[in-house]
Amino acid sequence: MVRARLTIDDGYFPAFWTTGPGEWPYGGEVDLMEYYKGRVLANFAWGNGTRWGARRNVFNNPNHGDKTPWKKKFHVWKLVGSDTKTQILLDDELMNEVSHDTARDPQTEWSKVVHPFKQGHSLILNLAIGGPGGDPPKATWPLVYEVDYARVYQKE
Repeated sequence: MVRARLTIDDGYFPAFWTTGPGEWPYGGEVDLMEYYKGRVLANFAWGNGTRWGARRNVFNNPNHGDKTPWKKKFHVWKLVGSDTKTQILLDDELMNEVSHDTARDPQTEWSKVVHPFKQGHSLILNLAIGGPGGDPPKATWPLVYEVDYARVYQKE
């Protein structure tokens, strides 16, 4: 779970994501949040049978609110796993989910697990300037990437 406030202008590419064990994408990747060029993304990626080849489940919302109210508020992203599926929520709204039966790695020399979203993952929070975020000189400075907290909970 991550609670943060973000600028969503051109030139800016904030992200919260996880990655699992082994070579990408066979450990699984969850993009709880990627934001660039006016789009919020919530994605899953796992192995497709070729080295560095990914199958993806992508959520891409090009109209996620007016920029002024959005960047004034803190928002909460959650990654929720169960025995059967993994979900990404934004402010308690379901953005994307993947079934563990669907998101299975084919057995290859690169895969270490069958169910990448049933494994432990590392949480990464990062901010890029430029890249897919667009042209930095077009950005309105200062940009905001304010993280109130990042928390991990586990059911017993």
